[in-house]
This record gives sequence, structure tokens and C-alpha cells, in this order.
Amino acid sequence: MTEAGQDRSGSENGRVMRLAIGGTVVLAVATVVLGAAYPLFLSTSVPVNDIVDFYHQFLEAGGFSGYGFVDLYRWHNEHRLVVPKLWFLADLALVDGRQSLLLAVIFLSALLHATLLALLFRGLGRSWKATALAFVVVAGAMVSPVQYENLLFGFQVQFIQVWLFASLAFALIALSPVGEGRPVLVALTVLGAIVSGLASSYSMFNGLAVWPLLMIFVIWRRFPIVWSLAVAGVGALILAVEVVAFLNRPGGGGGLAVGADIGTVLRFMARYLTSAIGDIGTLGQEIVGFAAMGAVVVAGLYALVRPGRVPAMRMALFAICAFVIAAALATALGRLHIGLGAANASRYTTPSMVFLATAGLLGFDALLRLKRPGILPWALAGSAILLLVPGWTHALRDMPHRLAARDLAELTVVAHLAGGYRPDMLSHIYPHWPPRPGGTLDGLRAAGLGPYSEEALFRPPESALTAGPPVDAPLCDGSADRLRIDPVTGVTFAAWLVSAETGRRPPWVIARAADGQVIAWGARLDARRDRAPIQEPGILARGFQAFGPTPEPLVDRVTVEGVFDDGSRCRLPGTVTAMPDRYLEDLPSGARPAASGDWQFDSEPLAGGTGDAVAPQEAAPLYGSFGLQDRRFSARIDLGNPGAARGVLLPLVTARWPFGTTIRLLDASGATLDSITLTRPVGPPWRWAALYPAALSPNMRLEIVTTERHVFNDVAFGTPHWLQ
Repeated sequence: MTEAGQDRSGSENGRVMRLAIGGTVVLAVATVVLGAAYPLFLSTSVPVNDIVDFYHQFLEAGGFSGYGFVDLYRWHNEHRLVVPKLWFLADLALVDGRQSLLLAVIFLSALLHATLLALLFRGLGRSWKATALAFVVVAGAMVSPVQYENLLFGFQVQFIQVWLFASLAFALIALSPVGEGRPVLVALTVLGAIVSGLASSYSMFNGLAVWPLLMIFVIWRRFPIVWSLAVAGVGALILAVEVVAFLNRPGGGGGLAVGADIGTVLRFMARYLTSAIGDIGTLGQEIVGFAAMGAVVVAGLYALVRPGRVPAMRMALFAICAFVIAAALATALGRLHIGLGAANASRYTTPSMVFLATAGLLGFDALLRLKRPGILPWALAGSAILLLVPGWTHALRDMPHRLAARDLAELTVVAHLAGGYRPDMLSHIYPHWPPRPGGTLDGLRAAGLGPYSEEALFRPPESALTAGPPVDAPLCDGSADRLRIDPVTGVTFAAWLVSAETGRRPPWVIARAADGQVIAWGARLDARRDRAPIQEPGILARGFQAFGPTPEPLVDRVTVEGVFDDGSRCRLPGTVTAMPDRYLEDLPSGARPAASGDWQFDSEPLAGGTGDAVAPQEAAPLYGSFGLQDRRFSARIDLGNPGAARGVLLPLVTARWPFGTTIRLLDASGATLDSITLTRPVGPPWRWAALYPAALSPNMRLEIVTTERHVFNDVAFGTPHWLQ
């Protein structure tokens, strides 16, 4: 090639490289901003999922006065969350458990990890410009919305920091001036690496994998024997104590799939390591995962046998990749019983990003050493697109889901404040064990912690609740429907409202009885067509769900008003009539038995189990699951000729958390005419649950099905009657 041709080629390569760098920087910075928007605008102070367990233990221990080291060291699933629990306690002490401190620590930890990886890349002899570029790309990857679970939930501070502390331990060993006659600095770096290793191990169980890699790294760097023994001794002790404790803990070692097929384990690992780019499909994931894992392992082993010839910073990057690969293996053994799909859980996109970003830095280091400038811009653009575009894809596709999850969590607190005991709402924040979130919310409210430290955000202005009806207030456009008022559900209704005068949309709704007493109130939900819990007319409307305790005496109609943040109100014209009573306290006169036979069960008939509450004489014979060992059942009964009846009544009583129980009225073809899904406790005393089909016909069938088998799900029932 002529000199002129070389100049033109070099100029073209330079232009392409500048375009690639500019586009990459813009995409990376925009991704960091998008990632920051998640904790800022989509998070909530309402405890969701695992952090409910921590708050439960904290309150059970008596708060700060009783919570001690034993509680810090207690298992959470298969993890010792000592370090995360310290952050949880700091969040309680400094911001009253609103989780804002945790979310800030999560975001800053991700950026700190990106800084650490960029500095390791700098230690390979790269320029500050290349280091800055590496930082912005890795930072975008570390806060990408594909890992929304780890950005939105304060509990996940443990899943961000386990990788950070491990990387810090390897970086300190790489930075240590071994053989340079600086023993104090060597001692400090080794002690720092040990402390970082301990922090990683006590952030998550996967953190235990740091010790064998740290021992190998120390030996590879030829540390003085005293420091090699120190790392080996601490590592061996921690591994022995925690692995033995894990294998002997309740649950038998966590169900490790040690007999799983090696091919399936490797496929799980490949998907785990590439879950951050899962949009390419599982086959693509496995291809990229196997290729990246194989390249890192081969290159790392090659570097391992060349002590003194490979930069320590490069070996630190290999150690970080090896750590994530070890975590992928441990996760495969612990989660394969769920299936290969578990590898793509959103929480695993964080270690996936750590692995892909670190492997990418190693790859670019290799390209730079090959001195092939024509490849670099395309490699840079391709890597940026692969790592960063999935975050934007996820945000655009799943933003309604994230908004809905936030709304429903906050609606749970609204229901707790407005309607008292609302067990049906608790599944929005903790689906595993209903009594746990119920008691936790009560304890947080009593202590003024979590969402209750900012309770004004979850309820209408007090002036609107205490003032009388807004007789002269402007009108609202909208409607309220599905109004139910009965002894079991209390008051519930759905609504949408907008000021007819200004077009403003009120954030609150209030229902009043005829005497002006507020009997229910609720909060606005963000309007969405796909995930909104209630259907609303028009994209600009705002839907509400409102709740209240059972009024004394019961009422059958209410007035509805919208309330604005400044306390001003608008009123919906007229009144709203309640739907027919779903639960009756007494059997109405004229009701007659409806069954043409006895209850039939899928398995053995229930014997006893009817509870201690006194049942109505007309309900006999009775069946139930109270006190029985196997509480799950399905029962059905054939009904006779309804004649002039207008509904079916089923005598019923339940325990405090009757989740998983459904009553269905079916026609002769098996089609559902009406159904009741139990969400609140029915009695004691016994009630008569009413089903109101559009039309009654001969040969109908009544079914009651339970899907849970806990004490809090117990239910008893008796003979159905026709409602005349």
C-alpha cells in the first residue's frame, strides 16, 4: 500500500473510531441516567419480598434494643447476610427504614465497581482516555435496567456488593507491591483483601468462592510465606465453618443438585453468565456463554502458568471472571430443581454484567496488544450495543409492569390504613406466607417506620377526612362501581374521577354515608391499559381502589368525592348503591335447602374439622379442615330445582387467612355462573355466602376448592340453601 493510501486508511479508521467512541459514550451515559431513574421514580418505601423477613425479625427481637449478633448471623435461606443486615440497620437508624439509603448504596456500589474494573484496565498500561471510556461503558452495564430487581429493592444490596467486595479483594492483591521492599504496604493490602473477602462471604453464600481463588492468586504473586499462610488460614477456616454449617443446617444443605447431569449444569451456567443479554434467546445465550466461559478459562489457565510474565492486573480480571463462573456453578447446583429458566432471573443479570464487562475488558486488552486498529471501532460498537441496548429494550417493554408493581405495593399500605385488616392485598408485597407481612406492617406502623414514617403520602389530607360533605364543591366527572358493603369485606369499591371544572385528576377518593361520616377512602393508580388493577375509560383517567372497615350500622348507598393534595374537593353527582350483600349474618326467612344429595370429595371425606364457632342449625351436616393434617381438599354438591329462587347461600366460616379457597356455582355443562374467591376471614360467627347467577336452572353444582394446606387457610362449610 502506498503512503497516501496508508494515510487515507488511517484517517478513515480514525473517523470510524471517533464515531464509535461518541456513540458508545452517548449510549452509556444515557443508560446510567436511565438506571438512576429506576430507584428515583419507580421504587417505594413499602417493604417487598425478602426485606419483609428482615423487618419481621427486627421487630420480633424488640428493635435496636434487642437485635444482636445472633440475629445478624442467622440464616436467610442459604445465606449469611451479616453485611447486608448492617446496611438494613443503618437504613432504619438514618432514614426510618424507607430504603432510600439502601438504594443509594446499591447505585453507588455499582458505580464503584465500574470504577474498580476501569482502574484494573488502566493498570494494563492503557491511557486515561481508554480508561474513561471503559468506565462509562461498564457503568452503563452495572446499572442497566435489565437488573431492575437489584436496582429497585433495598434488600438486594447483598446481591450488588458480593461481587464488589470480591473484585476489591483481587484488586488489592494485584496492587500489592510484592518484592519491592515495602512490607507495611504489602501487609495493608493483604489485610484489606482478607477483610474484603470476609465482606463478600458474609454478603452471600456465593462469596465463599473468593477464598480458593484468593489463595491461588497470592501464591501466583509469590507473597511472603507469612501472608500466604494468613490468607490460606482465614480462607480455610471460613470455608470449613460455613460449608459444614450449610450442609448441616435445617433443610439438608439447601437441596444441592449434586447429581445433576453435567451438560444441564453447564447450560445453566452459560445462561446465568449471559442472562443480561437474554433478549438474544436461550440458544444465543448458550453459544455466547460457552464461548466466553471457554475463552476466559483457557486464557486464565495460560496466564496462571506464566507467573512474572502476565501483569497482576490482568490476572485480577481473570480472577473476577473465575469468581462469577464459580457463582454460576453454585447457583446451578442450588437452583436447577426449579429449571433452566431460573438462570434468567433478573437478579442474576448483575453477575452476568460483571462477567461480560470484565471479559470484555480482557478482550479489548488483547485486541490492543494485537495492534489491529481496524477491528477496534466495530468491536467497541458491537460490545456497547450488546451490553447496553437490552437495558433500553427492557425499560420500554416492561415499564408498565414496574409501575404496576409499585402501585400495588403502595395500594397495600393504603388498604392497611383505610380499611384495616386487608389480607387479600398482602400478596402484592409478600406472596409466600400471609401472616408475615400482616404482622410486619402492624409493627412498622406502631414504630413509625418504613412507609409509615411518611404516612401523609399514603392518605388524603386530614382536613378532607374530618370536614363535612362538600355540598358546594364543584362536580366530578366519572363513576364508582362494584361497591360492596357487608360484614366480611367491609367497604370496597372502584372508581375513576376527574374535575369537571378544571380537568384536574384528584389523587384521592372518599366515600361517605348519608350522615356525612367517611366510611372508605382510597388512592389513585397510574393509568395503564395493560396492567391497571381496574379498568378505566380513557388513557387520561385515573383509577381508584377504595377501602373501609365495616360501618356500624350497615349502609346501602354512599356519596363519592375526589380530594386534591391541597385539600380541595370535587363531588360525584348523586349516590352510589351497593351491590347485593355477598355475606349474610343470618339465614333469611323463606330460604330452603338446595342440595339434592351430600357433599362429594375428591379424596377421603373430611371428618370433623368444623372449628369451635357455633354453626347455625340449618347448616348441618358440617365439613371442614380445622385441625386436620391434610388441609387441601375439593368438594362438590349437586343442587335440586331452584324454583323461584334468586341465589344460592353457603354456610361458611374460615380461619384468619383464607387464601386459596374458591367457591363456584356451575351449570349442567360445567360453565361458571358465579364465584367467590375468599380474601378476608369469614367469621366467627358463621356467615351465609351468597352467589347471584344471572339465571338459575336445574342440575346446577356447587364446588368449594382449597389450594393451600396451612392452619391460617382452614375453612368449614355446610348445607347450601336457596335464597328466595
